[in-house]
Amino acid sequence: MCMCSCYRIKDNNLVKIEKLNDCIYKEVYQLDIGSVFTGNTYSYYITDTISFRKHVAITYYDDERIRMEISDSNTVKVYKITKTSMFQGNSSYAIYDTTILGTYNINELIKEGKFDKIGYPPIWQRLHSK
Repeated sequence: MCMCSCYRIKDNNLVKIEKLNDCIYKEVYQLDIGSVFTGNTYSYYITDTISFRKHVAITYYDDERIRMEISDSNTVKVYKITKTSMFQGNSSYAIYDTTILGTYNINELIKEGKFDKIGYPPIWQRLHSK
């Protein structure tokens, strides 16, 4: 008999805030607790905590990471890093694939003034971020 389950977190759990510069932060929320076959689901945002919060990525598997960097004082670049484990004989190694997910202009985000809701993004965005 095989059982698998996912536990959806009712109140989205803020698990990490990382300072990118003096006024811009990366927020990470855990949306689901994974099962035997999947990892935890995390949703990623950039924010200044006052003017905007922008959803930029979602991860479904434990071998995915999101990296954000400020390339100048006004631009945030978002990358997804995916790890693939390889096995050859008695040894193993990892291959890392980096994909740029987007580039965001901080001044434009402040000007728009939108606060994306915490949680799963619309379905088209979920499919695009896989």
